[in-house]
Parts: sequence; C-alpha cells; structure tokens
Amino acid sequence: MLWKTHTVPFPNDKNHLEKWRRDAVHLFRFKLMGVMARLVLAIPAAISAAPERLFSTAGNVMTEKRSQLMCGNMEELVYLHEVCPQVRGWEVVKKMRLE
Repeated sequence: MLWKTHTVPFPNDKNHLEKWRRDAVHLFRFKLMGVMARLVLAIPAAISAAPERLFSTAGNVMTEKRSQLMCGNMEELVYLHEVCPQVRGWEVVKKMRLE
C-alpha cells in the first residue's frame, strides 16, 4: 500500500499518460499501477459511443406507455432497431445483383 502514502496530485493541465510514461520514479515504485495507468489512460473517449447509442435506443423503446415491457421483449426491440437498417441495405444490394 505504498501508493497511498504518495499523495502528490497530478496537475489538471498535464497529460497524465505522458506523466506516467516519463516519470521513472512512479514506474519503479508502482510498477503495476503504472501499467494500469497506461492501459486505462490510453482508452479513447470514442469507445463509449456505441454503448451510449444503445442506451439512447433503449430509452426511446422503454417509454411511459411501454413501461410493462418484459426485459426480453425490450432487448429484441432494441436489437431489431439496430439490425433492420442493415438488412434493408442487404436487400437493396441483392436486388441490384439480380437486375
């Protein structure tokens, strides 16, 4: 628990990932925490877009009038909302190939 005694906060204006990369003292003392910091701080914010989109769709499906929907039915509706545009695109491509 040596990391608990090290209470020097990182300034908000610096790149924390770069700090962990450069600071040999942190990497030597807190090797596992340095590895974890590099893994976590390297995750781009754009990864959260797909789950946010699914939560938004689920929120649109679960309205006040549909508050009695069973979980399985709601999952199927969200799935269909995501898949139907792709299927329609496949149908258009299939028709173009047949013509």
